[in-house]
Amino acid sequence: HVDRSFVLDGVGVVATGTALRGRVRSGDALTLLPRGVQVRIRTVRANNTDVPEARAGERVALGLHGVSRDDVQRGDVLAAGTYLPRSARIDVLYAGETKRQVLAHFGTDSAPARLSILAPELARLTFGKEVSTWHGERIVLRDPASHALLGGATVLDAEPPARGASKPERLAILERLKNASPLELLERQSADGVADLGWLARNFHLGELPLREA
Repeated sequence: HVDRSFVLDGVGVVATGTALRGRVRSGDALTLLPRGVQVRIRTVRANNTDVPEARAGERVALGLHGVSRDDVQRGDVLAAGTYLPRSARIDVLYAGETKRQVLAHFGTDSAPARLSILAPELARLTFGKEVSTWHGERIVLRDPASHALLGGATVLDAEPPARGASKPERLAILERLKNASPLELLERQSADGVADLGWLARNFHLGELPLREA
């Protein structure tokens, strides 16, 4: 998640943030989300030192090729792989206070959203822009006027269908998403004749090969 960007002489555009998973090396191709812009990594710094690669948990600064300073904003995500989610809707596990309009905080981003309760502990957040999240990501919801805490949510589906959010069959899928692994979901989808490898890979950020172990 990008928390800052700037232009550095001799390097160009630099984005800073914390690496959440995997590793990143000079020369890697990444996607800037949610806009879907392709970038290449020029330089890598971790903990204020030039390094050949940075790993999950490290504070990093990445020199980027292929973007301008205005392309990179706080709240953006730099991610690898083909299967990357972008949606103006996300379905979440939520049991906090009910309010129609909320301010959602996730990663380094914050955005206003409409909160729709689908069933006990299940809700949909609808944004005025596309956002990129993944299954299991935590979201904090606040009152947009007072900024009072309403509750915490957990992403279940980062790319839900636009229609039928509260239909019984859709709620059953969300219930399975509370605890099921990607493999268990694939087995269930296959049994139902509706296997969707692309959705599984995007929702769980599984990389180039949807079922490959990390």
